[in-house]
Amino acid sequence: MTITSKWLADRQWGIFIAQRFDFHCQAEFVAAYTLPDTEDFRLQAVDLVKDYLVDFSATHYIDSSALALLLLLREYAQQRQRQVVLKIGQGEVEKMLKISKFPQLFTIIP
Repeated sequence: MTITSKWLADRQWGIFIAQRFDFHCQAEFVAAYTLPDTEDFRLQAVDLVKDYLVDFSATHYIDSSALALLLLLREYAQQRQRQVVLKIGQGEVEKMLKISKFPQLFTIIP
């Protein structure tokens, strides 16, 4: 599994991307931010989320389709008056996000 998610401190929902983030991760990524299990759980839990943290600390590759997935998450979060924070390390992910002007769209932390 390349994407995992879990509750973090202060009602933050963490989404962790391992190694590669590309089109093949689409279903897994969407499932990670819409929350697991039953529809009833999702409806209740989405209201509990203060913001979303997407952690790229272990990610070595990202492509343009993955950038589109991040924009979908941003739209989903905005519809619920939530924020998306991207946690990045050094390297390809950081370069791709900067080239794509994502620091203007998202809060980015090291």
